[in-house]
Amino acid sequence: MLVQLKNDIKKALQNNKISLLLLFFFLALQFCRIFFVFPAGDESYYMTNPIRLAQGDILFRDSWDVIQTQGIFLAPFYYVYMLLFGTEGIILFGRLLYFCFTVVTAYTIYYLLGRDISKNMASFISLIIVVYAPFSLYTIGYNQLLFLFGILGMTLYNIALTTISCKIIVRRTKIICFISGVIHSAMIASYASAVLITPVLLLNVWLITFLHKRRGKIANYKSFAYYLAGMATFAILLVLYILLVVRIDNFVFGIQQVFVYNDNTHSSSLVVILYTLILALFDGIFVDHGIRVLLAILCILTIIVAGVRVYESNFSYKKGQRIIIDHFSVLFSILWIIICSIHAFKAIANPARDNLLTIDLTTYIAYLLPLLMLLPTKNQLIKWKWFLYLVPLSLSQTILVSTTSGGYWYQARYALIGIAIYVVLLLGIQINEMLATFSDTYLKKKGCSSSIFVVSLVLLTFLFFQYYDVYGQANGRFFDNNTRVQIGPAKGIYVVAEYAAFNESLTRSIRKHAIKGKGILALEVFPYAYGVDPSMRMLTQNPWAATLYTRSSYTNNRYLAPIMDYFEFRKETPYMIVYYGVASFLDNPDPQYVIHDFIIKNYEVIEAYNSPSGSHTYTIFLKKEKQNGNEQKGFNHRWRRLYWY
Repeated sequence: MLVQLKNDIKKALQNNKISLLLLFFFLALQFCRIFFVFPAGDESYYMTNPIRLAQGDILFRDSWDVIQTQGIFLAPFYYVYMLLFGTEGIILFGRLLYFCFTVVTAYTIYYLLGRDISKNMASFISLIIVVYAPFSLYTIGYNQLLFLFGILGMTLYNIALTTISCKIIVRRTKIICFISGVIHSAMIASYASAVLITPVLLLNVWLITFLHKRRGKIANYKSFAYYLAGMATFAILLVLYILLVVRIDNFVFGIQQVFVYNDNTHSSSLVVILYTLILALFDGIFVDHGIRVLLAILCILTIIVAGVRVYESNFSYKKGQRIIIDHFSVLFSILWIIICSIHAFKAIANPARDNLLTIDLTTYIAYLLPLLMLLPTKNQLIKWKWFLYLVPLSLSQTILVSTTSGGYWYQARYALIGIAIYVVLLLGIQINEMLATFSDTYLKKKGCSSSIFVVSLVLLTFLFFQYYDVYGQANGRFFDNNTRVQIGPAKGIYVVAEYAAFNESLTRSIRKHAIKGKGILALEVFPYAYGVDPSMRMLTQNPWAATLYTRSSYTNNRYLAPIMDYFEFRKETPYMIVYYGVASFLDNPDPQYVIHDFIIKNYEVIEAYNSPSGSHTYTIFLKKEKQNGNEQKGFNHRWRRLYWY
C-alpha cells in the first residue's frame, strides 16, 4: 500500500501538479488549525479517561462513566508521552494523534476508492474525513472513535476482499480481515451501547462478502471467519482484563452505577428509536412534530422509489408503469430538495448551537442522498457497493447515538459523515458522466477537473467552518487567538491572551499545592486540573462531573448525589477541590446543592484568581487538617463495603 502511494505521488507530480498542490494546501490548513483554540468542556472530557488509565485507574473500578472504555485506545500513547514529558502539552499531543488517525483512515478510503474511479478524484473525496472535525474538536473521543473505527474497519475488510478477488491470496489478506474485525470490535468497545448495532454491522459485512461472490470473484468466506475471529479476540481480551483486575461483585456494581448515573437507557422501543432518527435529522428548526414526520416519510418514500428504479433496470416494465415511476421520482426529489433547502436556510440564520456548523454542513450534504440515489449511473456496481461500505453503518450509528445520548439530536448527526462522503462520491461521478458525453478531449479533461472543483469547494467549506466555528474561549473571532500557552497541559496552543494567563496561573496554583497520590476534584468546566501533574489523580465517578454538579441550571440533587455516593463508596475524598468561579456559596450556601455544604464543612479556601475582565475565575480548596479519611462530614455510610483487588 505504501509503495503504491509513493508511485501515485510520482505520477501526480508529473501529470496533476495543481491537484497535488491543492491536496497539500488542504492538509496544511487542517494541520495548522489544531494549534488554535482550546474549548473548556468537551475536549477535556475526552482526554480525561485515557489520562486516568495511564495514571493507574482501573476500568469499572475507579470510574462509573458509561463511556469510560474509550480511554483504552489512547492510554498507551498517553502513558509513553507522560513518561517522557509529563503532562506538558498533552492536549496538543492528543490533537496530533487525531490528525494522524484521520490521515490513516483517509488513505484506506483513497486506496480502495482509487480502484473504482480516478485516483485524482479519489484523493479529494478521501480528504473529507481529514478536514472533518465534529463540534470543531480535534481530539479522539467516543464520537470520533465511533465513525473513524467504523469506516476504517470497513475499508480494510474490502481491501482484503479485493485482493483475494484478484487471486493474490496471501497471508496478509487474512491478517487484514482479522485486523478489520479487531477495529470494529474496538468501535463497539469505545461506545458500549454500540453493541446494539452489532447485528447490522455483521449483516452489512456479510452482504459485502456475498457481493464479491456474485460478481464472479473467488468465494472465500474464510475472510468473514477471520473478521469474526478478530472481533471475538478483542472482546475476549477486554473481558479477561476486566475480570482479572476487578472482582465480579465490584464489576457488577460498577455496571449498575453506569446505568444509574447515565440516563441513556430510556429509549428502547422501536417507535422511539425511529422518532429519534427524525430528531437527529430535522430537530432544532422545525418545531412542529407533523413536519418532522412528513420529512421522514418523504425521505423513506424517495429511497423506496430509488430502489424501485434499480429493480426496474433489471426487470422489464410496461411503458405506463415506467412513466408513473419516473413522475414519482421527480416529485419526491423536488419536494425533498425544497423542504431541506428551507431547513438549511433556517439553520444558518438561527443555528441551534454555535459549534454545529460543521455538523450542519454534513447533514445538509446527507440530505442529497435520496436524490442522488434516484439519478442513474453507468456503473451501478460502484454506486451500490459504496452504498454498502458507507451508508448502513453511518445511519445506524446516527440512530444509536441519538437514542443513547439523552436523545440529543445534535450529538448524533456527526455520524452522518459516512453518508456525506458517499453523496460527494455520487456527485463527482454524475459530473464526470455528464461532461464525458462531450466528444471533445479537452472537455473530457475538464470533466475531471470540474468534479474535483466541486469536491474542493466542499473541502474549503468544511475548513472555513473549522476556522469560523471557534468552539471554546475565543470570543467568536479566530485571529484573537494569538497568545501561546507556555505551561501546563494546553502548552503550545494559541488562545486569547486573557485565557492564556488564566490557564497558566491555574496550572501554577494547582502544582503549588499538589501532593503526590492525593486525589483532586474539579468542579464546573475545568479541564486544566485533569492532568496538570502526573502525581495527581482525578477523583470523581465520572470525569463529566467536572461540568455538571455545580451548574445553576440543575435545580435538584439528582445531578449532585452521584459524586457524593462515589466518595462514600470509595471511602476517599479529594485532597483538593478546584472550583471554577467565585465561591459565593461560602456566604450563602444553596440547600439544593449538597456539595456546597460538604465543601463548607470539610474544606478551606487556599487560593483564588480573577482575570481582569472577571470572565475567568477559580477558587482552590484544600482539605482541613483535622478532617481525615472517613472522619469527613457529610456521609451517611449506607454503602455496603466492597474490597478491591
